[in-house]
Amino acid sequence: MKMFITGVFILFVLLLSFRNSYAYLDPGTGSMLLQGLIAGILIVCTSIGIFWRRLKDLFSKLIDRKKE
Repeated sequence: MKMFITGVFILFVLLLSFRNSYAYLDPGTGSMLLQGLIAGILIVCTSIGIFWRRLKDLFSKLIDRKKE
């Protein structure tokens, strides 16, 4: 967690250090950012689903042992 906070702080400092940006963002950049956002959401949902299934299996095994 400490590494994450340090990384966010460094990123924040770097973003504030730039004054002017003369860059061109083409329409493909927005599409790429949208794809990354959708992929991130799907990764989080899949991770939660896997964790939930493992947790449910663990509790069902514990309940089955108590019944025997």
